[in-house]
Amino acid sequence: MSSTDENTAPSNTSSYFETLLDAVPTGIIVTRQSGSISYLNAEAERLFGYSRHELINQSIDVLLPDRFSQSHVQHRQTFIDSPSTRYMGVGRDLFGGRKDGSEFPLEIGLRPLESNGEQFVAATIVDITTRKQLEERFEKVIEASPYGQLLIDERGVIQLINRSLLELFGYKSEELLGQNMDIL
Repeated sequence: MSSTDENTAPSNTSSYFETLLDAVPTGIIVTRQSGSISYLNAEAERLFGYSRHELINQSIDVLLPDRFSQSHVQHRQTFIDSPSTRYMGVGRDLFGGRKDGSEFPLEIGLRPLESNGEQFVAATIVDITTRKQLEERFEKVIEASPYGQLLIDERGVIQLINRSLLELFGYKSEELLGQNMDIL
């Protein structure tokens, strides 16, 4: 964007912001409190395999695998009852449902919005398929090690252990996972 006066807005602000949001490499979906989709960007179209025109005014539930549709209604209502920013990577494993019926793991960030007295929810969506595949490979490498291996978080809580470590200390995995490493 070139301008001689940096304080001057583009002549067609709406078109400018739509172009800007379509350039963002993260899916963006905005819904009304009812759950109907009011906006999505180009990346959201690509992630889910639907065109914008197929999703506008449709329920956000169309983007969920069937196995999650019942619980999502309650999760959505909980957010509406107590709206607050929810960052990506916090909470449970989430999955999106594509138009072709396939699923993919994703992370979602949520932020409540208000426009002209109406409440909305803005969701940012990232496909984490590659990260999940790498995590699975990492876990297989740890499990295959003949040496006792464990992974702890920043608080010293055991997040991952292999069979060799369990045999070495005589524990079962459920006895160690989630415990502080001082138990060993």
